[in-house]
Amino acid sequence: MELISDITSRRTSSRSTPHPGGVGGRGGPGLLGGRGGSAAPRERSGEATKQIGAIVKTIQADTQDAVAAMEKSTQGVVEGAKLSDAAGQALTEIDS
Repeated sequence: MELISDITSRRTSSRSTPHPGGVGGRGGPGLLGGRGGSAAPRERSGEATKQIGAIVKTIQADTQDAVAAMEKSTQGVVEGAKLSDAAGQALTEIDS
């Protein structure tokens, strides 16, 4: 999440500074610089960053839940194997 926020803040700060290069050979701030219209993309970028962060957190939580379920299942398999071994030994003793 911090990485996404860091990248976004770098991109928005670089967009807010005027860039050299004109349009069609004329001087001026060019297509990348200037003041007009840069607030909306920054807001969308910030909102997208928040949404991505929320998605990442959801995926992490779902992954943790899946890992916990697999661990519980594995414990059940281990317990079942122990019971199976014990039953096998008991049958062997009865057979002897």
